[in-house]
Amino acid sequence: MVDEAIHGPDPRTPEEFARDYQVPLEAPSRIPARLGGNRPLIELERDREAAKLRARGFDGPAQG
Repeated sequence: MVDEAIHGPDPRTPEEFARDYQVPLEAPSRIPARLGGNRPLIELERDREAAKLRARGFDGPAQG
């Protein structure tokens, strides 16, 4: 989630992420080290979960 929020289609700065999610500023800076060589696996899992949600009809923001 942090990686997607910082590097995704609507990226936040680490400072914005820390403020928005009320976490220490150090938290987003630790993510690259934790991802290491696991980025392909993380992206695969993210895509699988997104496909499951789309299949169940959760393909966008809630309409209100």
